[in-house]
Amino acid sequence: MFINALAVILTALPLSHALSQLDLRQRSIYQVLTDRFERGDGQNTYCDPSRREYCGGTWKGIASRLDYIQEMGFDTGGSKHIAGS
Repeated sequence: MFINALAVILTALPLSHALSQLDLRQRSIYQVLTDRFERGDGQNTYCDPSRREYCGGTWKGIASRLDYIQEMGFDTGGSKHIAGS
């Protein structure tokens, strides 16, 4: 049942439009590792990536700092995720 509901939701989503290589050459891209960015819940704590632990950054944290990223001169963003194994 869950799989059927998920399939219906996914088919209702619009297709995303990716930029071409030519378009990307004209952009200033800010690459962000979501987990290493801001948490977005007001509980940002020091994170030491050398300890190989999750830091807790979220999409909400990135969204709350879009003005900051744009003020640095970036007009396109890219992200990486951390998958637990």
